Amino acid sequence: MLLPEALRGTFVRLVKRAFSQRRKMMLKLLKQDWKPEALDAAWERVGLSPQVRAEAVSLDQFVTLTRLLAE
Repeated sequence: MLLPEALRGTFVRLVKRAFSQRRKMMLKLLKQDWKPEALDAAWERVGLSPQVRAEAVSLDQFVTLTRLLAE
């Protein structure tokens, strides 16, 4: 199991929002649900480019983002 049950809702919300609009940068889409400061810190810890699109993010990176954004 990659994530505990308590984080599954956050994971689903993150992935759905990330893929909600085609050809959009993921960071901009997620700012609807999370504070920009939290996103910036998570992006830096995971090592993602601010211009990354959801289709370029691995499952492990989504799991790590979930853990960081759920704090």
